Amino acid sequence: FPGLPLAIANPQQTFYLLEANKKKANFLLQATEDLQLKNTVVLNERAEILAHQEPHRSRYHLVTARAVAAAAVLLELAVPFCQTEGWFLAYKGRNYQEEVNGASKALEILGVDLSQEFHYELPHALGSRAVLFFRKNRETPVRYPRRPGIPGKRPL
Repeated sequence: FPGLPLAIANPQQTFYLLEANKKKANFLLQATEDLQLKNTVVLNERAEILAHQEPHRSRYHLVTARAVAAAAVLLELAVPFCQTEGWFLAYKGRNYQEEVNGASKALEILGVDLSQEFHYELPHALGSRAVLFFRKNRETPVRYPRRPGIPGKRPL
């Protein structure tokens, strides 16, 4: 849940934590309460639904996500929340380059470029990881994200 440490580190910013799974959303609610984080809002909804709602579409300067899907799927789910000229940060494992190469169509359709890569090593020989910085350069076509389940079944 990358939103929790970001909210702790940036108490002056408001963070919207989106989670489709009710149990995980309840965990986030409990964690934000236990940590006394007044700068978080937990939303229990699917990205495919919420991204089409006016208060959230193209609203956020920075969007991040757990590593829950391949790059093409994450891009379709996350980028519609970004403002034009905003950023999507994706956390990926060491084989991310294959995913990025496979997401070239998604990058083009969604109006996003891979702008920067930050590589790091986990302690205790747990392997390497990367944070990928995607820059949104134009408005996402209104049909994206597609309805629930479709991005995962038929990635762009």
